[in-house]
Amino acid sequence: MIKKLMICLLIIILLTSSLTFAQNIDNNTVTRAEFSKIIVELIGLAGNMLPPRDPANLLWWQSQFDDVPDDHWASRYIDELFFVMAIRGNGEGIFRPDDAILIEEAITILVRVLGSNGGLFAHRQSGYPFGYIYVAEFSGLTDGLGFGIGEYATKGLLQKLVNRALDTPLIDRRWIYPPGELYFFLADGLDGRFLSTLRMEAWNNLPVYFDGTDWILLEDDYEID
Repeated sequence: MIKKLMICLLIIILLTSSLTFAQNIDNNTVTRAEFSKIIVELIGLAGNMLPPRDPANLLWWQSQFDDVPDDHWASRYIDELFFVMAIRGNGEGIFRPDDAILIEEAITILVRVLGSNGGLFAHRQSGYPFGYIYVAEFSGLTDGLGFGIGEYATKGLLQKLVNRALDTPLIDRRWIYPPGELYFFLADGLDGRFLSTLRMEAWNNLPVYFDGTDWILLEDDYEID
């Protein structure tokens, strides 16, 4: 009888601990949709970059992801980031807007909005996720921040990353001859380099612009993993 009571007590403790842990995760994380809104606000798009939705033009009228309907509260923010190549979903039309964002997912988005060269540099390093983590370390975005791959990004960590991103030097590049290699560097204002940050450039550093009729890709060799 005592043994059964102890087992029941242990089960109750485990269930209570699990519920508390789940609540802590929910209260301390940010969804992928919420982070999309944060980034749109950060880079100054705020709904002004996409042309108005027109029922006659289905490309702009419909959400770009099957699990983000047009009436989803974050649909517009997610579409904004999709069209500036900051997000891709899973490549099959799924974005998972209500899932808590992982640390490597948040870092990837931030690297991509640190200029088109950030995404290209990361792609050439190995792509998602380690190439993006490398570029984040290269730029100083993640200096001194402890995190692990596959972990949920906490609100505290995201706040630090977003605040840092504003003044992190953008990634730039140039060809070096010889031997004809692409060289990536920080636009940090040191040693004769110009200074350029997200706070200074807003969304002007992104690889596309809308000319009133169509989207123009500025970087012919821009690659996304």
